[in-house]
Amino acid sequence: LLDTLVAAPGIRDDARSALLWLLIAAPVRLAQFVGAMALFALRRSRPLLTLYAVAVVANAALDWFFVHGAGLGFAGAYAATSVIAALECAVTVWLLRDHLSLPLRLRDSARWLRQVARSMVTEWGHMLSVIGFELLLVLALTLKASWGDRLAAFSAGAVLTATLHIPLTALVNATGMVCKDAAPTAREWRGLRGGVLAVSGAVCGLVAAAAWTVLPGFYGLHGTAATWFTWLMAAQAAAFPFRLLAATAEGRHKAADRFGVVLRLRLLQEFGIALPLFATGLLTDNAAVAWSGLVAGAAVNYWLLRGGGTTPGREATADRHRA
Repeated sequence: LLDTLVAAPGIRDDARSALLWLLIAAPVRLAQFVGAMALFALRRSRPLLTLYAVAVVANAALDWFFVHGAGLGFAGAYAATSVIAALECAVTVWLLRDHLSLPLRLRDSARWLRQVARSMVTEWGHMLSVIGFELLLVLALTLKASWGDRLAAFSAGAVLTATLHIPLTALVNATGMVCKDAAPTAREWRGLRGGVLAVSGAVCGLVAAAAWTVLPGFYGLHGTAATWFTWLMAAQAAAFPFRLLAATAEGRHKAADRFGVVLRLRLLQEFGIALPLFATGLLTDNAAVAWSGLVAGAAVNYWLLRGGGTTPGREATADRHRA
């Protein structure tokens, strides 16, 4: 597929290296996800919070080491992410060491495994949609030689965005899934949203500030490439709070067995909103419009996940009336 779609040897080699490292890390990431769900079910979320926070910092350090220190270039960023995935899996297994030998009732195990399997199918469906969305962007950017700078900006931003989003989104999503039997109140949900907004707002400010100052030079981008990269990272920063809030709401839908709703709204976010705005911005040579779909898609997804403005308190009241 790469040989057919990508003519430039340099881009083809980089893409092949990235796919190789992603395939190596995929089984490890699946295993770590199952272990993380078990820890959340056991109400042991604090060690995972520490693990994910350390992983973000360690991933950034390994990115620099593999890309510049080890001389792996573009593939170094993906190699660093794969190494971090293996370390996360090892630490997760170690955290579960006291529970791996405990006997479980077959009915409870089957119910838990069914929930995890459905969540994993949803996550993989979303990942495939994201890959398809990014593939369409790359194919669009290769249609004209003059869009090479924009392709370079997207490639640099994609690595940074993946490093930023994966652990935090997985954490909030898994946290929401354990709320099925706890029946949190509207006040508790407001507190959770407030904490998510505080953390994501701080990250948003840091990423946006770095995007307008040091990041383009760090990746060696200048001129048009720097402009498109800056707007891309600014849009990702603005979308970050909505992504985390949506992940929290998705957890509640998954706990209620509404996995199809989650996947359909993610597809709407990627292909119904983000992709058309990107095409509009690309054809009009407007970076702000091209990347604005990332923010609009994440915001609309969260709004629809909340029921078009329905609050958790009203939903709980309506559920009680129906019962």
